[in-house]
Amino acid sequence: MNQSIIFYNQANEKLVSLPIRWENEQGLILEKEKLAEIALNNKIDLDRLTKIITPDTFTIAFNEEKATSMSYNQWETLRSQQANDAIQEKIGESTLEQPIKNQIANLFNDFNQGMAVKYQGKKSWNAIYEGLLANIEQLLK
Repeated sequence: MNQSIIFYNQANEKLVSLPIRWENEQGLILEKEKLAEIALNNKIDLDRLTKIITPDTFTIAFNEEKATSMSYNQWETLRSQQANDAIQEKIGESTLEQPIKNQIANLFNDFNQGMAVKYQGKKSWNAIYEGLLANIEQLLK
């Protein structure tokens, strides 16, 4: 059971880690006032939140008015996808020629897909980096 949980406001890309106290298999949120740091203090139903906290909850992500309990792997998959989305935008804005942009974009997309599979427990770090190396070799040919 985690001793703290990340509370993540997707709308403004802010997060705060709050301590959790466990009583009778239920996670109780401590230091609730810190939710104001990520603009959530008056938008959430704390009683409802405690009901979605499980022993494997790593993060509670807020997207508009919905809160989702996430395991560590789900959290890492989300953040990896967000990072890939941001880098894809930068690639699109770059002054490189379109074929090069496409190759670089595919390299990041393949890497990100590998990470998603890894966080499902179906791919090793070695396999991810071997795939990355193979893609870089293709790019440099």
